[in-house]
Amino acid sequence: MVSLDSPERNREFAKSIGAESTLLSDVDGKVARAYGVLAPGGGYAQRWTIFIDRSGVIQRIDREVDPG
Repeated sequence: MVSLDSPERNREFAKSIGAESTLLSDVDGKVARAYGVLAPGGGYAQRWTIFIDRSGVIQRIDREVDPG
């Protein structure tokens, strides 16, 4: 998981949802921009799930993510 929020805010969020995976902070939007998910205006990233295999190859992109 990657978010544009600060590490502190991400830590609190991950704890609140009981996340078992690491939530990374992309405060400058560099990663979101590289994957083409930075929303217009740059205030947030699209809620897409990008599945990357062990070789680093994108296998699938889910653009229909339901955050609920």
